[in-house]
Amino acid sequence: MPDFQFDFACVEHADYDAVIRWRRRADQFFTPIQLKEYVPQELNPKLTLETTLEQLSRYSDSNDLVVVIYLNRTFRLPLQAIYCPPLKLGGVYLVGGIARNRWILLGDLLEQVAGISIFSYPEVLEPSAPTCNETTSN
Repeated sequence: MPDFQFDFACVEHADYDAVIRWRRRADQFFTPIQLKEYVPQELNPKLTLETTLEQLSRYSDSNDLVVVIYLNRTFRLPLQAIYCPPLKLGGVYLVGGIARNRWILLGDLLEQVAGISIFSYPEVLEPSAPTCNETTSN
């Protein structure tokens, strides 16, 4: 079994969309994931990221639930000013595109200091330059 396995939830009225099964040494864990979206401005111009985070308070007793919010909007994200209200959740993460094939993952917003990861997806392999040993034909 891989260290991580992702499955979609098949429970209609559950507070989660997917479950990640993961291992630490010989121990196996299950983490429910709730997927949310910070929608484009054209769909809801009054919505703010803070409002989106405050709406998570509806999950009042879900200490193991991790919420991932997809940032589907063009905006400036002032990292030092993100306020996440106290929530009884297992974690809150933000993910969104920052450039072509470049993404950012921020979280856990419930922690004192949130981590930031910038990564490529899909990873684009640049063509390599010819090396000294390679010859070109004209």
